Amino acid sequence: MTVLSMAADARMYRYVNTENILAVRMSPSFVSETVGYLLMDQRVEVLALGLNWTHIKADTIDGYVRTRLLRKTQEVKNISTPLVYRAVNQKGEDEE
Repeated sequence: MTVLSMAADARMYRYVNTENILAVRMSPSFVSETVGYLLMDQRVEVLALGLNWTHIKADTIDGYVRTRLLRKTQEVKNISTPLVYRAVNQKGEDEE
């Protein structure tokens, strides 16, 4: 397993990217014991980032999840809502 370890003073976070619950494993294997579960958009701390498995910590859960089921940013909701622009003067008041 290729692993990119984190520096002691650097912290990296990812977000769970699955619509189902995500099983956290004791070791990087599908047959390993499940030590906990994570929910969609839950933030986890990355302890060691691997190509296939990532060692994570979330609250009291410490274990491994599939790397492809994590994303760098939290999902943006209501992205289809149009932006509304308005003219304001130098004081920030609406212009008519």
